[in-house]
Amino acid sequence: MFLGQSIIQFLDDGKQKSSIKVLDGVRAVACLSILIFHVNVAAQDHQFWLPLPVLSSWYGAVALSGQSGVILFFLLSGFLLFLPYAKALLFESTWPSFWQFYVRRVFRIVPAYYVALFLMICFFHPEYLQVDKLHDLWLFLTFRMDAPETFQQLNGPFWTLAVEFQFYLLLPLFAWIFALFVRRGKVGWRMTKLMLCLVAMMTWGVISLYCLYVWLPKGTLTPFYPPSVQAVVNPYLFGGGGKFLEVFAMGMLICMLYTYLRYSPQDSHWNQHIRRFSVPLFLFGLAISSFMVLWHFYAWDQGHTFHLFDAYRNLALHSWNEWEGLCYAIGFGLCLLALLYAPIWLKRPFEWSPLRWIGLISFSLYMWHDPLIALFVSVVIVPLHHQISNPVILNSLVWVWVCLVIIPFSCLLYLFIEKPGMRLGEKIRQKLAKQPMHQPLLIPVPPLSANTRPHEKPTPLPSEPDRLPRV
Repeated sequence: MFLGQSIIQFLDDGKQKSSIKVLDGVRAVACLSILIFHVNVAAQDHQFWLPLPVLSSWYGAVALSGQSGVILFFLLSGFLLFLPYAKALLFESTWPSFWQFYVRRVFRIVPAYYVALFLMICFFHPEYLQVDKLHDLWLFLTFRMDAPETFQQLNGPFWTLAVEFQFYLLLPLFAWIFALFVRRGKVGWRMTKLMLCLVAMMTWGVISLYCLYVWLPKGTLTPFYPPSVQAVVNPYLFGGGGKFLEVFAMGMLICMLYTYLRYSPQDSHWNQHIRRFSVPLFLFGLAISSFMVLWHFYAWDQGHTFHLFDAYRNLALHSWNEWEGLCYAIGFGLCLLALLYAPIWLKRPFEWSPLRWIGLISFSLYMWHDPLIALFVSVVIVPLHHQISNPVILNSLVWVWVCLVIIPFSCLLYLFIEKPGMRLGEKIRQKLAKQPMHQPLLIPVPPLSANTRPHEKPTPLPSEPDRLPRV
């Protein structure tokens, strides 16, 4: 425990005392689940897969469910980044400065990403330096690599960084639009209007997926949406796999509830009930997530397993892409909300120091684990596979590589690339804060009624963290 705390303090940048500890653990779970997914995909592709004799379908469902960690990352981003906006919308606090927001986000993600992009091109994909690949390289440099031509290319996880970065660009605009409808009336009425705005955002997220996977391939929209326009607009509206706005919106909805409850009296009706029912709420969210794990494997295996879905075969196989994000977000969102108010015994595993340590380095670990696993498998495992047929030994070697090379390498990148970038961004942000021209935007609204203010002065909300989930 002492060693874990010492590592946390060594890695920390000194500005995270107001962060929510349990979310560091949740971030680590998201990152590790994706890492486990890619290890198992590599094992399956190179035929050193490790199924259990009797429970092979259940093992496969769990082993290959880790890709849902991407959705958990997006959910966390929606929650954490919306914190200052939710406070401003509900309780009339100072409107966050969009300049400071952008500076912090850019210096959090760009330095480590550009270093990773440069090194991966030099060592793994030098073809991106050729003339015919310059357009694709430009997409990577401008965070548009979720476009169809670069989707899951060069490095599989990179496309999610494009989705996340584009959400950064749009979040202040979304919040400003919400403010036009929300920042009037009492808190209860504001919450209702903000919830409707977020539901509308979720609805558009699902509709956009139907456009991408159903209506556009069938040509349903062609009379109203010419192909010439589609070629220009589709990469910005849909990308290669959707923009996950329904997931971000779910995180923002949980943020709204959390902000309201934090600014309500601790003995209020809602605060007492959320704490009392946090464990059942967590279990319910876990049940929804478990159902999604089975559905995912049924769709992955084209209906050859988990025959409980057979009665709804067409729906289960052909609706997965459209509903995956929202349904996972509901399950994960309920778990996240429950953990924020859970008893100590339920929070403790997520606040475990080694797990939080993984959460700190999750950005670099997320970007680098897949190419480094692929390198080890191709150079070491594939030749050994002809001599050693035991999948336990081969899988163990991969995990030794992960623990002894990939995780320490990610830690070094965090210390020497990510932290200096965050510190530089913080210095620039502080300079901007001192300049009158960069003062936060204030949206004029009618004076608040007396009962709009919270009844008690709450514990301050966590400041916008520098260690946000970067997937």
